[in-house]
Amino acid sequence: MEDDIPVVVRMRVECARCGHAEDDTYEFDLPLTKAQPMEAYELGKCAECGASVQMHLKRTNQRE
Repeated sequence: MEDDIPVVVRMRVECARCGHAEDDTYEFDLPLTKAQPMEAYELGKCAECGASVQMHLKRTNQRE
């Protein structure tokens, strides 16, 4: 049997060009075997003005 762990991801994106900001929270269960620490840079676009943005994704805490 595969054990699942609860995962909460909070994301804040703020556009330096127009100041538009979005806060999102995602909650889901993840199989323990697929849980890995992650840090990455992802490209995106501002939902308000369309400017290109770069998001830095970083794990800030973990539960054991």
